[in-house]
Amino acid sequence: MAFRMRHWIEVVAVGCALVAIGQLPPEAPGAVVRPAPTALAGRRHQLGMDVERTRALLQRLRWADSLPPLLASGATGGVDVGGPPELADSTLMGIRDRVEVERGELGVIDPDMLFGYYIQFPDQGAPSAGGVPPLGAGNMAGTVDGRPYCITVTRISRNLLATGIYARHPQITPYAPGSRTGLLGACGPFVQFGLPGSHVAAWLKNGGIAFAYGGDPASSALPDLWLPRSTVPAFARTEMRTIPGPALHLDACLAGRDSACLEIALRGAQDVGSPGASSSDSVARFVANRSPFYLLRAGRQTSSFGEPGLYLLADLEREFGPAAFRRFWTSNQDVPTAFRNAFGLDMGHWLVRWTADHVYHYRAGPSLPRSAVAGSILLVLLCGGIAGAWATRRSVR
Repeated sequence: MAFRMRHWIEVVAVGCALVAIGQLPPEAPGAVVRPAPTALAGRRHQLGMDVERTRALLQRLRWADSLPPLLASGATGGVDVGGPPELADSTLMGIRDRVEVERGELGVIDPDMLFGYYIQFPDQGAPSAGGVPPLGAGNMAGTVDGRPYCITVTRISRNLLATGIYARHPQITPYAPGSRTGLLGACGPFVQFGLPGSHVAAWLKNGGIAFAYGGDPASSALPDLWLPRSTVPAFARTEMRTIPGPALHLDACLAGRDSACLEIALRGAQDVGSPGASSSDSVARFVANRSPFYLLRAGRQTSSFGEPGLYLLADLEREFGPAAFRRFWTSNQDVPTAFRNAFGLDMGHWLVRWTADHVYHYRAGPSLPRSAVAGSILLVLLCGGIAGAWATRRSVR
């Protein structure tokens, strides 16, 4: 019996169904339905947040009141390293040696800049009543006794130090020789170029400091001191969907829209209330916005371009050179204007190229990806071939 039109229609329908199934996204986990909070529960949560913010702000104010004067009086060669009395002197000396190595790797540095690396217990400087403020490491920058400074504060567990776990497993400490975060961290540009101009400083405080954590991952002298670039495109990472504002801005940036990239970069890091913001993020931003001193960071490292964003300022300096980067860093113009005058091109245009090289890039428009189109064509051809073979076999009979 001849292969009728009805059979061809059925084959095409099956092929289209298989193509559609192949293009479906993976099944998302079922959402957990929680009852709406009552007014009393909402008020209790708000009061808890207010207490956390107040404790965290008091702790940071105490650090700002004590650490810069300690740095000014104890710095030797522009560097001071300190920690609790329970920490061995040999550990502090090892940290100082590594700081000196990192400073030497920077080449030319600001001779007036003081750098302090201080290790604190979580409750050190916190109010005596209440729990521990939910803040991790932080950075502060400003002037003390007429000299600019940048301070990194990191925290360690009092219990782990007392029980000797840090001594037996030094790799778990934030200052371990094998750690992937440089000790200078976000203070690197400050040590090298001094304090930034007023508009750049405001941008850093509002989240741009998240772009300053990465060093040179190809450095032969410091192979383990810097955060490595991920081999997975950041676009595929969950953190890329926690950018403040509509995700459409990110899509537009990765599709080559200058204005979208500029808007994301000027925002810097996560805002309070973004989908990925936690309670600690909220407290950190509260502290950063209300501290009377120049606070750079009060929480975890975040970047509006994911992990590759940690290298943005380092990539900028490597591409245009230290002299051009210094002009941008110390400019008193607004950030886009300072960028244009220092590097000779618009910030949004450069960010489009940078995201294409280091983050992700895709063609905008309603078309499917090339892989999806090619897969669909191959699947249709396969179904057609199977149908043709079946029809030939039936006609021979």
